[in-house]
Parts: sequence; C-alpha cells; structure tokens
Amino acid sequence: MLITRKQNEIMGAKKRYVKGLDQLAFAETQVGKMRIELEALQPQLKESAKETAAMLADIEIQSKQAGETREIVVAEEAVVNEKAIGANKLKEECEHDLSAAMPALEAAINALDTLKPADITEIRTMQQPPSTVRKVLASICVLTNRQPDRKPDPNNPGKRIIDYWGPAKKALAEMDFINQLKTFDKDHIAPEVMKKLRDEYLTDADLEPARVKQASVAAHGLILFVRAMDVYDRIAKEVAPKKAKLEEVDREVRELEATLAAKRAQLAQV
Repeated sequence: MLITRKQNEIMGAKKRYVKGLDQLAFAETQVGKMRIELEALQPQLKESAKETAAMLADIEIQSKQAGETREIVVAEEAVVNEKAIGANKLKEECEHDLSAAMPALEAAINALDTLKPADITEIRTMQQPPSTVRKVLASICVLTNRQPDRKPDPNNPGKRIIDYWGPAKKALAEMDFINQLKTFDKDHIAPEVMKKLRDEYLTDADLEPARVKQASVAAHGLILFVRAMDVYDRIAKEVAPKKAKLEEVDREVRELEATLAAKRAQLAQV
C-alpha cells in the first residue's frame, strides 16, 4: 500500500512537471510570435510617434497664435470702444449745437402751418404789392435759387432792372409751394446765396418781422422762414468741422469693427 501511494505521488509530480514544461513551451512560442508582431509594428509605431509629435508641435504653435490673436483682439476692442465713445461725444455736441437753431426753425414751420391757400392767393393776386411784400418774396426767390426777370428800367432807357415779382408769383402758384419750404434742404445752402440774403435783405429794416406783419400776415410767415434759415446756416457752419470730424471717426470705427470681426472669426477657428 505504501509503495502504491508513493508511485501515485511520483506519477502525479511527473504529470505536473510535464504539464509545466508544455506550458513553458507554449508561452515561449507565444512570446516569439508577439516579438515578431512587435518588430513588424515598429515602423508604424515610429510613424505614429512622429505624427503625434508633429501634431503636438502644431497645437503648440496654434495655441501661441491664438494667444497672440486674443491679445490683439482685446487691444483692438479697447481702441474701437474708445473711438466709439469719442464719436458719441462728437454726435452729442453736434446735436446740442444745432439745437440752438431749433426754436427759430420751429417758429418758422409753425408760421408756415398757419398760412392758408387764401393767404397765398391774396399775395399772388396783388396788383400793386407793398414794397415790403415784394422784398419778402424776393428773399424767398434768392433763397430757393429762382432767377429774377430783367425788365427795362423806366427811369433809365437802355438799362434793365432785376425784378423778382414775376418768378415769385409763379412760385406762389405752385400747389406744393409751402411744402417745398418745409422740406427745403437747409444743410446745403450755397454761401453766395446766404451772402446775398444777408447783404441785401436781412439787414433791411423793412424786413423786420413786426413791420412785415403789418403789411401782410402771409409775408410775415415767409420772412420768419428766411430768417430761420439764416440762423440755422450760421450755426450749421460753426458745427460743420465737428460734423466732418464725426464722419471721419465713424468711418474709422466701421473699419476697425470690420477688422475686429475678422480677427474674432479667426480666433474662433483656432
């Protein structure tokens, strides 16, 4: 019995030994295969490592560029904001300065609004209009660039006199005459027109509004309009440099905003 048990133990140990040898041989075979596979993969691994290194380098460059672009965007945003603040300030100054002319303009428009077709017809049909009325209508013709008639001078044979009454009557006959005045382009009155008005009409005592009103209510409304254009033109000429500067700054702001938008788009793609 003892001998049999020992024989069994020896046989069991032998089997385990043989099995272990088999496992070692199998493992060695597998290791050999893996070594061959790894050697075959070496070129691919090297290429992948190279691509990864290049990608990391590219990411680093892009990150640096993004940082630089971000700094530029922040700096340009500050410039745009500063320019925009300056433009708004100039705009407010222009509006404030021009507001000084608004009372005269509003008074003139209100006076025009009070005129009825009958008032205009009354002036137009005057056979012998008072000198004051003729002067008022002449000033309207000068302001709206209506050319005068040139008639023979009854006191100086061979010479001619300038007469605005004919063109004035034609203007008064136009259905939209009052609306033409209300929508008159007051921002582009020629300097020579204003000079003629100031030299020949607005300094004339006969054309003081109170005196004109005594001659004709309709003419009073018209002279108020002419004088309002004078007030507006004086103020507009003073404001003109600021308006020119405002246009320049506005243009700069638009250009800077376009550049800034392009850089923001570039930054978003990084």
